[in-house]
Amino acid sequence: MDKIYQGQCHCGLVKFKVNLDLSRIGKCNCSLCKRRNANMAYVDETQFQLQTGAQALSKYQFNTQTAEHFFCNTCGIYTHHKPRTQKQTIAVNTACIDTLQLNKLVIKDIDGKSFEVI
Repeated sequence: MDKIYQGQCHCGLVKFKVNLDLSRIGKCNCSLCKRRNANMAYVDETQFQLQTGAQALSKYQFNTQTAEHFFCNTCGIYTHHKPRTQKQTIAVNTACIDTLQLNKLVIKDIDGKSFEVI
């Protein structure tokens, strides 16, 4: 069942609204995701709305330069990214949503390491 959630970075400059299906939560093992250790909720890009802070976001790309990873350039928190392999999808850092009970989420493993290098 989908529900609308509010999320933000640590300093509050970047705020977003997202309509989540909590059955689509994953943790990726690619070189970047392994280091940032974030659980991500995957949604169709139409279900994500950046409300404030577009000017406060920094974009990071690596390897094929296709995926776009966004971080607040003030507090450094990873808020979301556009995956390389799912073009119409946004992956949202679940830790940015204060109302989620993170310890209650069912997390699926994503083997991003296997398709990290083409």
